[in-house]
Amino acid sequence: DLRVNSNDWIGQYFKPTLAANVAGWTVTKVMFRARLDGPGNGQTMVQLRSADAGNLPTATILDQQTLNESVLWSMYTWRLISFNNPPEVATGNGLCLVFQWVSDAHSARIEYDAAASNTGGSKRLATTDGGDSWSRSGSTSMLYRVYGTTRTRGAVTATQRDFLTGVTMK
Repeated sequence: DLRVNSNDWIGQYFKPTLAANVAGWTVTKVMFRARLDGPGNGQTMVQLRSADAGNLPTATILDQQTLNESVLWSMYTWRLISFNNPPEVATGNGLCLVFQWVSDAHSARIEYDAAASNTGGSKRLATTDGGDSWSRSGSTSMLYRVYGTTRTRGAVTATQRDFLTGVTMK
């Protein structure tokens, strides 16, 4: 597991495999495994960030929600975070899920899989300097789920409709 604190944040790059007719996708919520790390006073921002060319987080926060440590248990459980204003992402682009420290000595512990296969380019990310620089783990992945919607492109068709515009009575 990884402890989130003022210097050490965790993240995950992901890019979904989408159907050929998808024009864009949006993350609506994420699930991850987390637990309490201390007295329960901490806060962590759960963020969606754009990814740079190396699939590392940029400073651009696309949407974020607060995770209060007080809702976490002493054992790992699945936590659900819903996003209020997630942007649409172009097909072919990935995103970074970032857990940024806000307060307390340690604001949460996030679970990861040390034997993950990391298919699809998904990699666990970490920073040890409060987000100034990020590194990618080639052999681990967070335990997470991403939920969202897609927008498909389809053929534009013309439709003819006939409307009654008046009635004459004799």
